[in-house]
Amino acid sequence: MAFSRQFSELKVFETIDPAVDILPPAIVIPAGERWRIQGLTFSLNSSATAGNRVIWVGIDRGSGTPYLQFISSGYLQPASRNTVYNFGPGAGYSSAVGISNTLVSASLPVDFALESGWRININSEDLQAGDNFSKVILAYELLNTGA
Repeated sequence: MAFSRQFSELKVFETIDPAVDILPPAIVIPAGERWRIQGLTFSLNSSATAGNRVIWVGIDRGSGTPYLQFISSGYLQPASRNTVYNFGPGAGYSSAVGISNTLVSASLPVDFALESGWRININSEDLQAGDNFSKVILAYELLNTGA
């Protein structure tokens, strides 16, 4: 009887820091790799323009639609607020509003492997002029199969 075991290596990936008014770039899983997300974090400094922003993470197979996963932060971010978002497998939904910052956590699927070519997108409903995202920092397991 053959026995196989899955080996993994913990890694960190960072996007560029996008310009004001621009969403973070999609994170594309490189050819020949499989990733399991352990967590991702970024912030949004919302401008003074009125409106609530809702941040979400989408995972697709490289075509943009349909999304395989669509995970909302569940938080309505108001104008003039810096909010740090943390998404992680099995994390509960919570928010803590401070004097100058808000911390939001949201759940990602547990043990969900992403295949090469798949994309992780950070998006916002009601993004306003002057809104500024930080770079996205992603911790992931690089999955390999060995004997």
